Amino acid sequence: MSNLNNMLNKKSFFTPFIALLVVIIVVIFLWQQRKVDSYIFNVDDNATDHSDWEVYTNDEFEFQISLPPKWSNVKISQKYNDVFLGEEFEFQLEHIFGEYRELCSIFVQTYDNWANYKKGAALDVLGYIDDYDGYVYSYTCGHEDVGFVDFPEYNEAAAVETEKDNYYYDRSGGPFAEFKFLILPTFEIYHRPQ
Repeated sequence: MSNLNNMLNKKSFFTPFIALLVVIIVVIFLWQQRKVDSYIFNVDDNATDHSDWEVYTNDEFEFQISLPPKWSNVKISQKYNDVFLGEEFEFQLEHIFGEYRELCSIFVQTYDNWANYKKGAALDVLGYIDDYDGYVYSYTCGHEDVGFVDFPEYNEAAAVETEKDNYYYDRSGGPFAEFKFLILPTFEIYHRPQ
């Protein structure tokens, strides 16, 4: 019986101790997250003045998209993509290692190819943008958005996160986030009847 009393007394001591330890760990984790987030600058969701943005226009598929000044050195290449069975418009930016690397792509597929993709996709990597006149417009972004020349603050913040073994994609301020939240909303099919 005395062994049972000793165990109960130990449990009553350890339960608050373990709870306190958990609280301390959570507070430390949240404090570290706050420090990392403070390094990351935010995409300006209120940026509505696009007067100094370049407009990329594709007459074949009748769409246009606006690019902010930071993207003035973007290379956009067009090719047929055998995996997604449609035209791919690959957006490449200059990387710190000197070459241009793919960042994101816009795809133009027929309705049938889009439906077949959606039906059989093991990984649903294409995000829907719009559809018109027999075509579906979609997008995807690559595997990494760190190391692009025109995003030094973001690269620095990503380095801080990498040191801590935190790998976040689509963080605000990065090229993926700018593509998704600033550039894609400017996508327009320009011959669509109003």
